[in-house]
Amino acid sequence: MIGRYVLPSDVPSVQHKGCISAADGNHYCFGLTLRGEPVIVGQAMDRTLLITWPELVALAIAQGIDTADQATVDAAQAAIDKAAARPAEGS
Repeated sequence: MIGRYVLPSDVPSVQHKGCISAADGNHYCFGLTLRGEPVIVGQAMDRTLLITWPELVALAIAQGIDTADQATVDAAQAAIDKAAARPAEGS
């Protein structure tokens, strides 16, 4: 499991950064502890998840942050092809 659940009283002071609502109607708030650790609070169950920055980076890597999707590759290739077809400036 990534992160660890804690009681709200275990995180007495959170610098709130924002909230979002999911498509299913659940509401989540996020912020940072005074030590700068990321925190997510699920309002439905009033559960608090602490996650470390290395865990957050590992999650992003697992979700493909370093992998280009085919649409991005195709768009980049089209831009390269278009630039290569253009006459050089001053010609």
